[in-house]
Amino acid sequence: MQLNISLSSAPVVEVTQKGFVATIFSDITIEVLDSDKAIPVACISVDFTVSGDVNISGNKLGVMRVFLNTVVMPYVNIYLGKGFSIPVFHGLTLQNAQLVTTSSKIILCSDLTYINSSIITGYAS
Repeated sequence: MQLNISLSSAPVVEVTQKGFVATIFSDITIEVLDSDKAIPVACISVDFTVSGDVNISGNKLGVMRVFLNTVVMPYVNIYLGKGFSIPVFHGLTLQNAQLVTTSSKIILCSDLTYINSSIITGYAS
């Protein structure tokens, strides 16, 4: 027996002032193997709707507090909790970062600071 999970269409993601809502459309097909040939015996269409908040920590954009009442969410939260690297210039890091969400976008506001301040004082003298 095989379990085939596929996305039936692209996910729909909506960004709001309170966070985000995403709907994922999937098909789960159960297949039985007969002489090395997979025969589909059942197909279930499943739509997952998740919502959550975004945050920023250091140079990583994180998705936190994702809500979905299934068994897989603890694993998804662990993966998303690691965050996604934000591109920054070499030698600089984000400081006092804030995320602002609107009805259609996520805006990152931040000050930049040098990672090694002795580089700056070396140029000044």
